[in-house]
Amino acid sequence: MLIGALLGALVAIALLAFLVDQARKRNHLHDQEKAAGEAVQVQIASTPANASIRVNGETKCNAPCTVTLNPGSYQVMAFLDGYDPATTEVKVISGRPRRL
Repeated sequence: MLIGALLGALVAIALLAFLVDQARKRNHLHDQEKAAGEAVQVQIASTPANASIRVNGETKCNAPCTVTLNPGSYQVMAFLDGYDPATTEVKVISGRPRRL
């Protein structure tokens, strides 16, 4: 009888752990969907064209291009051989597309 009670308790704990894990996964997916819904299209152009664009140090594209960013502050840099790099701070606000 003691073994049956221990097995029942172990099954109950395993089931509870499983349900908590599933709830955490659902919440994480919901947070990702919400962040994706707030993402903003930032259009970037350079003169002359074809400058390499980095956002917070990560290479993203060659201008002209569009980068999708979540709301927040970013450092955008443009690099092109023969020219000095250009850097600007950009604040991305949900629902407000940007052009640089």
